[in-house]
Amino acid sequence: SISADWVPTCLGYQLERRTTSRSEARGMPHEFSRMLEVLEQRATRALEAAASQRVGEIGNANDASIDEAHALEKIFDEAEEGADEAEAVLEALNQGSELPQGHEAAVVTVLCRWLCSLAEPLVPSSLHESAKAHANSSEMCIQMAQSLPLSHHLVLDNLLVCLRRVLRAHAALASAAVVRTAPRRSASSLSSYSASLHSSALTS
Repeated sequence: SISADWVPTCLGYQLERRTTSRSEARGMPHEFSRMLEVLEQRATRALEAAASQRVGEIGNANDASIDEAHALEKIFDEAEEGADEAEAVLEALNQGSELPQGHEAAVVTVLCRWLCSLAEPLVPSSLHESAKAHANSSEMCIQMAQSLPLSHHLVLDNLLVCLRRVLRAHAALASAAVVRTAPRRSASSLSSYSASLHSSALTS
């Protein structure tokens, strides 16, 4: 005979299924919401830091803004590193326990894994060819997004809103710094990573 212990996992989530929790009733998987919350909180702290530094001493505000912008970038730079931290985040999500503190990069790693392992991509396979054909048409992309199943559309929309907030926080930090010492990386570079994170949702 064969016996095994089933290990709960949030990977392989099926969006089109009966929901039980309050967040899932709105089409938002609980584990997905928890990961977005971490990034939202990080973006909020960055926005608050940028706002406070604008009224501080110019020299100190400049250095602090650059350091904070680099710290925000680092979350995405190191998203493919720290396997142990990522496993700790994944285990916490699977067990429903508190997420480890200070491991935003690991959260991004698990978020990418979660998106890539969905039972059906956010943009269903049947729409992939059409999505590629109209990738350069904002009007067609909007129409296609509106045609997605509700649960798919809500997850995609919340993902993009979160990424946009992170980019806005990075831009605020950059503008809080004086021009003579610009951050090592432009916001467009961080935007490129956000685009790659978004593309994880499209294929699996």
